Amino acid sequence: MAARRVSKSSIDWAKLQKVLPQGQQNIYSNLLAKNYQYTSVIASLPENLPKIDFESYRKQLANPSAIDKLEKGYSAFQAPYPKDTENSVSKIDQSENEEHARLTEFLKQINQAIEVLKAEKFKLNNIPPLEEMTMELEAYYFPEKADIYKPILEEEDAYAKILEAKKKGLHH
Repeated sequence: MAARRVSKSSIDWAKLQKVLPQGQQNIYSNLLAKNYQYTSVIASLPENLPKIDFESYRKQLANPSAIDKLEKGYSAFQAPYPKDTENSVSKIDQSENEEHARLTEFLKQINQAIEVLKAEKFKLNNIPPLEEMTMELEAYYFPEKADIYKPILEEEDAYAKILEAKKKGLHH
């Protein structure tokens, strides 16, 4: 049958389904159905042209030479398998490889961003209650605001100065 003329599908349908977002799964289903429909139509076609009984036509017509020409042309006809003259398949393969590399890099960046966001989520889920929040804790949990507290955090604590002085014996 015609199935020998068509090579195996180069589309990995399972992989395509995994890669597509949930919102495009209906497009995937439609595409898959069309592919099966076209494949079954191609498979149902005969591999060779149907045989015509030219003898019965010769008997019916007064001029059998016209039937001879028609038979010669019909038997000589060969529908060649289309050739890739513009090298489209290799261009598509190259584009696929480039997109695969871009997708891999994109997924790597997304996974890194996910890890950063998970760490941020963990930190935010473990923030102490507002009543217990000190400036140091606020600077830790919200480093983007640390510039506001930097002068305060850098100045020495008066209590720490007194303790240090007591250790040195300078304070009474």
